[in-house]
Amino acid sequence: MRNYPASITGTYNIPMWLSVSAGFVSLSIDDRMMMTQASLYPICLLFHSQYYNERTGSGNWFINTPRERDLVIEHFPHFAGLGKHFVDSGRILRQLELDLAEYGYLTALAPFCCVSKYC
Repeated sequence: MRNYPASITGTYNIPMWLSVSAGFVSLSIDDRMMMTQASLYPICLLFHSQYYNERTGSGNWFINTPRERDLVIEHFPHFAGLGKHFVDSGRILRQLELDLAEYGYLTALAPFCCVSKYC
């Protein structure tokens, strides 16, 4: 397996990781689905923030070229706001100077922090 950052491997493993977390299986199926779904976007932001370039002030859009990004926005205009989220989270998290382990910890916490019912 390629050496992906902790948050991207965490994104793909969220359902599996949650299923073995203490107490998760005792929740209703609706609550489990809500926690899993709600954690995906914050984890994607963590992933993209790792590729924020301070010199250019830009982030990585789905690991695509600018041309591909423009095509995505052309066909899905509501995705245009994602770029600002990637840049904002990248700027903030870059200032924290997190290492891969710390990104991994944030990834692990995301499912338990992003559902208002459990906050």
